[in-house]
Amino acid sequence: MDAILNQGAPFFVAVLAYAIGNQTISQRLFAVREDHIKPTFITATIGYGAIVIGLGMIGLMALMTGMEPINGDMNNLIPQMVSMYLSPMFIGLFFILVIGSLSSTADSDLSAMSAIVMADVYGKNIAKNKPDPTKMLFIGRLTMIVATLIGVILASFSMDILIMLVFVGALWGAIVFRSSPAVSGAG
Repeated sequence: MDAILNQGAPFFVAVLAYAIGNQTISQRLFAVREDHIKPTFITATIGYGAIVIGLGMIGLMALMTGMEPINGDMNNLIPQMVSMYLSPMFIGLFFILVIGSLSSTADSDLSAMSAIVMADVYGKNIAKNKPDPTKMLFIGRLTMIVATLIGVILASFSMDILIMLVFVGALWGAIVFRSSPAVSGAG
């Protein structure tokens, strides 16, 4: 029960908030051609579900085997399980999976943040709906650089992964509920 309340439930809430409120999901939705919507979403659902369930199963295996993370740091648990139970070929595939997932998420989030800052902050509020395309492109690129630097700085603090996951889930949840017409009073 402790594992569910302290790890499973926050992760579940964060995943739901991500799926509902993350701008990158909307961008991916609008980028798909109409005749490819169903196969794209079936593939994405299976892939996303497999990654979430697969990582959850690694954590469940660790719980069932009674594995203690090295130095008591929960960030070491999944790498520890992977290195202990997988062959070198599957360790390589796991590494590719992690790098691919991080790259996909990072570039989508940076693109979404850049679009929001360019269109909403600069285009609508600063330029009053008369934006200069060159300045808009510069602001978008600068947004990506600043966000990447902030991400690198936060990563250097070596915070517990669960705390960061709950923080990101709460941040996405706040964005979802704030942008909801019923909550914001716009509807």
